[in-house]
Amino acid sequence: MDTRSPHSPLPQQQWLGFDSQPLTPLSPRYRQQLLWQNLLLMALVILLLVPALLLSAKLSGLGVIISVTLALLLLGFKTWLNQKQAEAMAYGVCEYGILLREGLWWQSHTAMPASRLQHVSLSQGPLQRHFGLTSLRCYSAGSSAAEVSLPGLDIEVAEALRQHLLSLAGKDGGETSMETPN
Repeated sequence: MDTRSPHSPLPQQQWLGFDSQPLTPLSPRYRQQLLWQNLLLMALVILLLVPALLLSAKLSGLGVIISVTLALLLLGFKTWLNQKQAEAMAYGVCEYGILLREGLWWQSHTAMPASRLQHVSLSQGPLQRHFGLTSLRCYSAGSSAAEVSLPGLDIEVAEALRQHLLSLAGKDGGETSMETPN
């Protein structure tokens, strides 16, 4: 029988580490969505940049080529970076809430207990809809900003995760609400 009081410190050997919980990567289709998003951005930049540079008459043909090449290189780097960030992002669900790992160079590990969960929403843009994906956002009590924002989830997984989190929050006696994408 454990004779410690509820306020006794827990020995470090009994601490649950973030790494002890297996994490699930985002859907592979999320990386495809990001790729298309960046390709559309590249096309838009080319369509706007080239005529603007040609009409300005301040740059020669070589200047236009260099400007467009630099813009495409920057967008290519952004595309690569988005892909790597998507690979690095993962989430886990445990008995007390949700865990999120994100970041490529500056990594962030977030744990949101269900007892703090106030609101869960799903949102979906046109590209996400095309790829069958949605974003889940968890809001905690006392904060107007999303504490956990999880993009790139399969719609079925996001719905099940939202229901699970809300049921955990309901067991803790918290008031919760849910919102679905239109």
